[in-house]
Order: sequence, then structure tokens, then C-alpha cells
Amino acid sequence: MSVSDPKSPNYGQHWTPQQVAETFAPSSDSVAAVNNWLLSAGFTSSQLSGSVSMGWVNINTTFAQAESLLDAEYHVYEHSRSGAQQVATKSYSLPNSLAGVHVDLVLPSVHFDALPPQSMTKKMPGMKYEKGQKKPAKKAGKIAQ
Repeated sequence: MSVSDPKSPNYGQHWTPQQVAETFAPSSDSVAAVNNWLLSAGFTSSQLSGSVSMGWVNINTTFAQAESLLDAEYHVYEHSRSGAQQVATKSYSLPNSLAGVHVDLVLPSVHFDALPPQSMTKKMPGMKYEKGQKKPAKKAGKIAQ
């Protein structure tokens, strides 16, 4: 906050993106706990990658694997006014040892954007379909404005 306060000697000395990422990165314990959970669930290290911001674990997975891991059911929801579509679930589950301790948020999940970015309506990064796999149902619900 001191870089934003005109009375501070640090005013205007903004951090680099790297400094921000390092300051707000999860602890090594959190990274290890999440990675161990994913590896024990059958994911391989080649399916996991960290984000540039260091705050996310990206998983290259299928909807079927994500649904099994999170005890969730994914669908495609359509915004009632714009027609924009978004993949989401009404609920998901995490182990008690991770929820709120090491994991704050899972995406895609229960969060709906009123108007999702165009890139989200076409392709969800890291999610792919495999032959014979159940695909999320089309237009499972409406996102109210």
C-alpha cells in the first residue's frame, strides 16, 4: 500500500510483475500438498504446470478426469442475454486437508461471469474431450444477469 500513498517515501516505486508474483505466490508446502494430491489421484507430472503468476496449478485433463477428481458434473451454461457460453459446475469437492488451507479456488467451477471473455466461450484451456468421453451437456442452464 505504501507505493500508493502520496505521503509515503515509497510512493510511485511500483513492483515488477515478478516481485508481485513472488510476494503472493503460495507457500512451498501448499504447492507440495496440491501436487501430491494430484499425483496420488493418478495425474502425471507432465499433466501439471504452474502458472506464470505462480498462483495457479494448471492441469491438462479431460472433463471425465476433472469430474472424478472433484466429485463434480460439468455443463455448458448459456448467458440469458448475450448467449455467451461457459463451462461450470454447481458444486465440487476437495479433501479437507486442502480446501481453504492450500486451495482457494478451482476453475472452471461454480463461478459465473455475467459476460465471459470470448476466449472462454470457444475453448477452455487444459480441458479436452477424448473419443467416447461424456461431454458436458449443451445449455444445461441459464446465467441470469
